[in-house]
Amino acid sequence: MELAQPKPGWTTMLREHARLHAPAALGLGLALIGVLALLIQSLAQLAGGNAAPGLRLALLGGAAGFATTALGALPALVLRGLPQRVEDSLLGLAAGMMLAASAFSLLATSVPTSSIASTPASDARDRTASRSLSNSGNWR
Repeated sequence: MELAQPKPGWTTMLREHARLHAPAALGLGLALIGVLALLIQSLAQLAGGNAAPGLRLALLGGAAGFATTALGALPALVLRGLPQRVEDSLLGLAAGMMLAASAFSLLATSVPTSSIASTPASDARDRTASRSLSNSGNWR
């Protein structure tokens, strides 16, 4: 009777994957070092009091994004063996949210630059209409 081999831990699997894919692991390691260096530099500027005005808000926003992403990933650690139909539904929901977020962010930047939103002729027409209404006493 053979004894079952213990499953390797995640650190062992990570090392093996990094050994098999050395260029990718090196690139990711360098990127991680760069991001950590930028984070440490930003925190040092914040602690020293010579930070840019928006740095504090940027760090808070980044921390909030990290926290919510980590919180959203927690169910993946607990839920194992989801039925394929449920997994497909969750992936579809996530894809729909990302598509909506990108579409709405594009809309927000495109409306002010569109030809419908503002043209010199429509601006002049609006100013004329506004003046005539304010002169007649019907517009406040």
